[in-house]
Amino acid sequence: MTYKFYRWKWDNYPKLRIIDRIPTHLDLELVAGRCNCKCAFCELTYNPPKAMNMPFEMVKKIIDEFTEKGGSSIKFVYLGEPCLYKHLAEVIFYAKQKGVIDTIIATNGGLLTKELSVNLIRAGLDWITYSVDSCKPEIYKQIRVNGNLNVVSENIKKFHRIRYALQYGKDSKKPKIVIQIIKMNLNENEVTSGEFEKFWKPYVDEISISTLVDYHLSDISGESPNFCCTSPFRRLTIRANGDFAICCGQRLDAKIIGNINENSIEEAWNGDKFNRIRDLMKEGKAHLIDICKNCPTRLIDMQGVERFEKIKG
Repeated sequence: MTYKFYRWKWDNYPKLRIIDRIPTHLDLELVAGRCNCKCAFCELTYNPPKAMNMPFEMVKKIIDEFTEKGGSSIKFVYLGEPCLYKHLAEVIFYAKQKGVIDTIIATNGGLLTKELSVNLIRAGLDWITYSVDSCKPEIYKQIRVNGNLNVVSENIKKFHRIRYALQYGKDSKKPKIVIQIIKMNLNENEVTSGEFEKFWKPYVDEISISTLVDYHLSDISGESPNFCCTSPFRRLTIRANGDFAICCGQRLDAKIIGNINENSIEEAWNGDKFNRIRDLMKEGKAHLIDICKNCPTRLIDMQGVERFEKIKG
């Protein structure tokens, strides 16, 4: 499969309500319940799952089926810091050898050593997103508790230099480097003033600005006939224990539709429970799906709020 066709599927399958044999994308949780930071807004801080790593053999089993049946991209993170996974570069290399088109990680950047940076780039990593919510140390430490902005900043700059060096001086954009800020009261001024963009722009290819949302809203009432979530038509989450979850939103047991030790990815993706959710989505009845009632994505869509802004580096 070509990159162009994969991106066409990503954009159009949800619009056309097409269900392929396998999801276009996986969110694969290599590390659960473990992180070097205690961020003020993160579920790991106030409701951590059981700490565990996905066994490397399970990762390979998942990648094998996913690629054999036409899957395209994998993001190797969910509720945990992927740089804590000792086989991270090996996983990226294995996925690329098997034909995964886009290999992606999201990290706070605090554990990204020179050795790991070199290994990830050489393994063929396609995309790295840094979650860094400030360019000011005094603000950063309030948001990313236990984090050190000076360390993170140096790691990001170092990764950028290594990428350039490993391409023998060519202005390579592989892996793509993105920095993300979640806009909130503490950092809003540096976003609106352009200070955040000015600080990070020399070291990244893109800056992503998103809005902080509450994933534990108690009541989001009202019908949503024009809302149809894209996730059930293009992506699936697999937790570190092998559980299949229908999306990477808030963590609910009701979202679990099987386990890799008992079901194939194809069986979970095309199962009756998931298809019933899709049918209600297509009928404009997302508000009748219990696990979707309090999803902020639906609320934001109903309010017509823009969730993301992207700035090219």
